[in-house]
Amino acid sequence: MRRIKVIAGMLLAAVAVSAAFAATGASAAELPELGRCVKAESEVVKKRTVYKGEYKGKNCTRQSPTKKGKYEWLPGPGTANHFYGIGEEPEPQLETTGGALVECSEMVLEGEYTGPKTFKAKVSFGGCETGTETVRECQTNPAKEGVIEATGGFEGNLGVIKGGEKPTVGWDLKREGGGPAFVFECGIPPQTLSLETIEGSVIAPLSRGFFGTDVNKMSEFATLKYKAVKGIQQPEMFEGGEKDVLTTTTVSGLTTTKEQTGLNTTVEARSGLGQPIEEPSNRELLEVRTFIR
Repeated sequence: MRRIKVIAGMLLAAVAVSAAFAATGASAAELPELGRCVKAESEVVKKRTVYKGEYKGKNCTRQSPTKKGKYEWLPGPGTANHFYGIGEEPEPQLETTGGALVECSEMVLEGEYTGPKTFKAKVSFGGCETGTETVRECQTNPAKEGVIEATGGFEGNLGVIKGGEKPTVGWDLKREGGGPAFVFECGIPPQTLSLETIEGSVIAPLSRGFFGTDVNKMSEFATLKYKAVKGIQQPEMFEGGEKDVLTTTTVSGLTTTKEQTGLNTTVEARSGLGQPIEEPSNRELLEVRTFIR
């Protein structure tokens, strides 16, 4: 009889462990995820405040076994879901594997978070030029010298670059609805003209920047580090995914070339619209959570 009770106890323990792993697996399968770690509901019991949260710490990465943590996780952004980012250091560069280089003074990324893993944005480059001995300005509209504007809106998708106990994650930026992302011309007559068409998408790891980071930490700031070496983006894909890069088609006279293209710059983004006079109430602390203990 005692043996039966022992076996039954072991079975119950195994079921409990399996359930715990299943719950952890379900949570892990949803990560990474953009959201907010907020104070949990509470009540006063015998003059003592009792919280009813799932998490212990203010970043919602440590679970509360008793479900009496001080914090709760809310997936996705709140009402102040806008952001504004600018890349100036290092100055943005678009370089092909063949060595063709377009250098700009800034990259602007402005949009809004639309869910736990998505955003929509407008993208543009300013102060753009190509060439060394003969410098040619690059622009989408001849009336706006040096300004490269997108053909439409962009969408961002959050994914895992490298898995593990503390994964590396990032945002994949691509033209919403597909098609060319940028079409522009380099050169002003009588200079030699070239027509440039950039297609595809590009991944930027989320990292710590000058102002801070939103990775596993509630913050107004998000830092996207675009890095490429000789036209090869690092990384070129999300873990387990397909190759996801930019390509540039150049038409100059009778010659047409198509080459893989890399983007180099660091975009420091902040919640809100980026206006200096913006009220603090228009800003919101957000977090990209990559793991749960």
